[in-house]
Amino acid sequence: MKKTILAALLTAGLAIQADGEIKKHETAPFALLSLKLEGCASCEGCRTAMRQVVQGEAKASRIKLNGMTLTAAFDQAAQLPIGRIAKSLEASASHRFSVEKIQLSVSGTKVTENNHSYLKIPQTGQLFELSGNDVGSYEDGSSLTVSGMVRNWQASSPLLEVTKIKKAGIN
Repeated sequence: MKKTILAALLTAGLAIQADGEIKKHETAPFALLSLKLEGCASCEGCRTAMRQVVQGEAKASRIKLNGMTLTAAFDQAAQLPIGRIAKSLEASASHRFSVEKIQLSVSGTKVTENNHSYLKIPQTGQLFELSGNDVGSYEDGSSLTVSGMVRNWQASSPLLEVTKIKKAGIN
């Protein structure tokens, strides 16, 4: 009897796992920032310096360095100080880095001001000017998830060249 119950429980447990019903669901981060850098990353000191600059300026939840691409994931809503991060990396006295490309993925609300489309991040109030073919097809007030390349990162409202855009919550 005990063996039968144990076998039944074991079989049920394996069946649940096989069906994929017990899975750890990861939520998407608030924002994902990726910086492609040029410079030295051959030693641990350089890689540590890169991580420390981003962590110090951005307060990111997770930082990953893959070759010369540094990715910062923000699990909680936070300011995205893209300009400060890039300037700090380029101003590093002991390590020479240059920022070649910045990509951002974040959700917000589309707003129009002075005939320009922006993505406003409600939690922080930050604005990113949007450019791209599909931007105009979304109405003001639409909740969007936007991915693209950041241009003019020194500006108070950096330009986000949209490569992927979708209504938030829709696959």
